[in-house]
Amino acid sequence: MKRFDTVVARILVEIVSSFLGVCLVCVVLLCFGADPVLVDLTMAIGGYLTTIALGIGVGTINVGICSVFPGLALGYILVTMPLYLSSGVYFMACCMPDEIYYHMKWNPITQIIEWVRLGYDPTIPVHVDYLYLFGWVFGSLTIGLLMERYVVRAQQ
Repeated sequence: MKRFDTVVARILVEIVSSFLGVCLVCVVLLCFGADPVLVDLTMAIGGYLTTIALGIGVGTINVGICSVFPGLALGYILVTMPLYLSSGVYFMACCMPDEIYYHMKWNPITQIIEWVRLGYDPTIPVHVDYLYLFGWVFGSLTIGLLMERYVVRAQQ
């Protein structure tokens, strides 16, 4: 079994567990009387699929880096936790002051969160830069797959 097979299996496990997590959250919201129904289904699904693609790209880059420097896996966790917490998961980034919001928009995670939120409420005052996001997605996928081809395979 090659390392890339493990990566693909892990991708599938993460996608299925994330989908089940979304289903569980929807069931809990329904039990409490909230309405988790999407207003714009295609908008939210596009955001979810972009999230999956960006996760695959960044994950393959991490596999390439950690195959050379295994200790950086812990460093990556320490860097990404504050990044996720400050990207607008627990608050509306568009409600921040303009100076802060401008800098937050450089974070692709913030833009993806806003993209998915547009599926639930299309009236929120956000503008998603789709070209910027797709640049991140395709750039990270390209770099990750090139690293898998030339770095990870050289380590085996």
